[in-house]
Amino acid sequence: MRFLAQASMGASREQIASVQALGYAGWLDAQIALPSSGARWDWLLAGGYADIANKNNQAGFDACAWAKLLGFV
Repeated sequence: MRFLAQASMGASREQIASVQALGYAGWLDAQIALPSSGARWDWLLAGGYADIANKNNQAGFDACAWAKLLGFV
């Protein structure tokens, strides 16, 4: 459980069972083999955050980070 707390955004019972079945190295290999989700940069562009007024500030970062954490992107 500690491994998943450090290697992911928490653990479900299924993830714990997966680590137990695959071992640490096997679980990591499986995670690396997963297809990547949409890029955060693409999400920011789609949301209009590429505006020149946002240059050198963090506009959009919070929304992007929370969307990724909650699995919306």
